[in-house]
Amino acid sequence: MALFHRKSGNAGVSGAKAAGAKNSSPGNKAGVLGRDLHRMKLEKIAGSLIFILLGIVLFIWPAAAMDTLSRVIGAVLVCGGVVAVLLFFFNKERGFASSAVLILGVIIAVIGYWIFTHPAFLTDLVPVITGLIIIISGIVNITEAVMIARMKKDGFAPSLVLAVITVALGVMILLRPGVVARFVARVMGAVLVYNGVSDLYIISRVTGKVRQAAAEASALTVTATETTAQTLDPDAPLYEDFHPSQSAEGGAQEPAGSSGPTAQAEGSIFDGRDD
Repeated sequence: MALFHRKSGNAGVSGAKAAGAKNSSPGNKAGVLGRDLHRMKLEKIAGSLIFILLGIVLFIWPAAAMDTLSRVIGAVLVCGGVVAVLLFFFNKERGFASSAVLILGVIIAVIGYWIFTHPAFLTDLVPVITGLIIIISGIVNITEAVMIARMKKDGFAPSLVLAVITVALGVMILLRPGVVARFVARVMGAVLVYNGVSDLYIISRVTGKVRQAAAEASALTVTATETTAQTLDPDAPLYEDFHPSQSAEGGAQEPAGSSGPTAQAEGSIFDGRDD
């Protein structure tokens, strides 16, 4: 009966290993990275274009942009107040907490409506608060300069001049909040445009480098695949017939009952026993 002899090298296991190596090859990893990078690039480009567009609008039309932003904030506040009022009426349990929510919702809705109908109020509010803070800081600096004068130390005049300039700048901001708001809006617009352009430049550089690395990884994968194909023979059978009657050199062993050297030796042994 023919026995089956498993070939050395184990083509099945080698094929599985080759498949695993193919799945974890640098080329496949580079492909996945390339798809992720493409998605990230699209998101980055979309965000950069939005920043550039907003920056251009703020820089060219600062007053209209700030008014629109104020109206959006007012509309959001109105919606929040209306939701709070509706929650009060839909809530079956009435108590102090629900009443507080109702009052707070009404106040928020009123403030939002005021901002929506008077957008300049919000745009001027930030410069006014900033001007008040600067004025207070300048007054504190003046008192510190007076303390230096009472101690008869050097530096009184420069300190006093700087403090007065600080107060003057605060008063200017307080008196012309609209001008300051438009100036700040233009600065914000310029910063947004710069941010968008810099993002586009950086993502273009990153994409180029990753594509170069992916090409190099793909070249390595092709070389490794060719080497594996030369090493493994996928068309060779997994098992081959092996007959015990064949010798290691391919010759036939002596059949039973032959008169060869082995049979003669066995005969001499038995002859010796008969004697």
